[in-house]
Amino acid sequence: MTNPEVTGGLIELPKDARDFSVGAVFDLPPLSELPSTFIVGAPTVKNQQGSDFCAAESSCSLSEIHEEVELCPEWVFAVAKDMDGQVDGFGTDLRTICKVHTKYGAIEAKDAPYSLEKGSGVDFLRRLDNWPTKLFTKALVHKKGSYFAVTDSDTDDFDTIRRTMWKFRNEKCGVLFGVRWSWSLSDVYMKTIGNGTGHALAMLGWTTQADGEVYMYIQNSYGPEAGLGGRHYFSRDVINAFSDRFGCYVLLDMPKEKAQYLVDTGTKQGDNWLVSLFKAIKNFLWPNSGNAGSVKA
Repeated sequence: MTNPEVTGGLIELPKDARDFSVGAVFDLPPLSELPSTFIVGAPTVKNQQGSDFCAAESSCSLSEIHEEVELCPEWVFAVAKDMDGQVDGFGTDLRTICKVHTKYGAIEAKDAPYSLEKGSGVDFLRRLDNWPTKLFTKALVHKKGSYFAVTDSDTDDFDTIRRTMWKFRNEKCGVLFGVRWSWSLSDVYMKTIGNGTGHALAMLGWTTQADGEVYMYIQNSYGPEAGLGGRHYFSRDVINAFSDRFGCYVLLDMPKEKAQYLVDTGTKQGDNWLVSLFKAIKNFLWPNSGNAGSVKA
């Protein structure tokens, strides 16, 4: 049964070939290099209360790890609803939220005149017209370069997510993803697959239990009372079951133009000049030989 406390707010997302694939642009580390436990950071646990702001809450939690400042998810959500043109429509999707972070950025919590915590209403907060336009200038300080779908053909989504977080461990990058929430908020370990409310969450890392089972360590957006201090452990089966339905994304500071060049030439970040030249010539002669991704809207 769906937990009635969870309003969620995440919309399922069809795949889009225009998304940059992290596996197409970067050489991800092999599984043998990954430690048994890794946590990228511990952002402040947010509380979306009865709103449908989960995607904005989770994306801001992840961005805060490397921005090292508290951000305002309510503003991010208002911009997302303005972008999708469905201000009164329920929730949003992960791609739209990523576009907000890469096109506009995010404002700091201290600069936000309104918030759920301050008692501002959900209907008021979701409307961008209610927010001062000067906040767009402030948001640019925390603008990301581009977003990548966390996909790679070498491993399942669960391990591709782990390889991605380890690849960008110095940049402190977690992964944004979604599930159909069908558990109790008090549950700590999520092993079964249900069909509840669409809900966005922030992946902070993974841990290996005494029985050798690896679980993804995630942060919720329903306050520290949820799970264990606001965090839960998700099994491989659960992650793989929902990754195609909602997508998995990582925000990076790589400029979109550079990512697009690497995709267009069939090269990867870190290739030496000779390899890059060979791949560029091959792509010129056989442009449809397997490159993935194109310019995003």
